Amino acid sequence: MRRVREVRHDDGRHYGWRIDCPACEDPHVLSGWTFNGDEERPTFSPSLLVKYNGPDADTNGAPAAVCHSFIVDGRIQYLGDCTHKFAGQTVDLPECRPYAHEISQ
Repeated sequence: MRRVREVRHDDGRHYGWRIDCPACEDPHVLSGWTFNGDEERPTFSPSLLVKYNGPDADTNGAPAAVCHSFIVDGRIQYLGDCTHKFAGQTVDLPECRPYAHEISQ
């Protein structure tokens, strides 16, 4: 099971790695992180901090939504500063689904 997928520039050069975040229900791309090279049990370093426009983010004084995690040995450890329901939990990183254009390759 591939829990990460490679992301490439339009000219084919390596850009980074994509995961499907179960908390955000969106992909996150890691470019410049240290990666152990294991697509089934990936470990990235350092932590991944994503700020995005989640529910009520940046409205009525609310802060941006935050997803902050460590990805270790195929599991995603959500830190306590996350603003989603997975804050403080550790879950298996799901299979990283291919985009439609990747299926035909």
